Amino acid sequence: ATVTLKNVTVSSSSLDPDEGLIDISKGLDVNIIIPEGTATTLTDTSELASSDADEPNGICAGKNGTLSISGGGTLNITSTNGNGIKVKNILSIEDTTINIGSSSEYVQGKGIAAKNEINLVNARLTIYSVNDGIKTTYDEDDVTFDASKYTYDASTAANTSIKINGGSITIRTKDGDGISASYKLFEDTIYEVGF
Repeated sequence: ATVTLKNVTVSSSSLDPDEGLIDISKGLDVNIIIPEGTATTLTDTSELASSDADEPNGICAGKNGTLSISGGGTLNITSTNGNGIKVKNILSIEDTTINIGSSSEYVQGKGIAAKNEINLVNARLTIYSVNDGIKTTYDEDDVTFDASKYTYDASTAANTSIKINGGSITIRTKDGDGISASYKLFEDTIYEVGF
């Protein structure tokens, strides 16, 4: 499925836990296109349901699908109490400018997080996050909660990665890592990480 966002503004103050302003069902492969010369803005100011609840998200994509963002335009995301982009499988960003948070309003969770893989090709990213800026999250904690049903698949984990090819990345984080790859980080770009 392909969704084109051209100068769109979306906001909410009442997202449920682990829900996104753009919420993609599990198993779907979705390409979001932000056309060159346009700017789309997503703003979430939802409160956390409880201290241990999952955070809301600017964009949230479910399990077993992929999310691609491309088009050459600009995507601005603010998430007062949550994450910028959360993908439960594979995320790719190409030739697009994405601004997550700002110097005056950090997103309270992670800037960009994907379970298995993040691919960045000529992406221009600026991230202000309290937690990690860019992160892949597959690890033993994902499968050890019920040992009778799940086993840790080291071969899958070994393939989780962040791949950066060109572009520019600026990250400001208060309590997390700038870039945190569960297993592999491949990079060929210029990026700046600060606190």
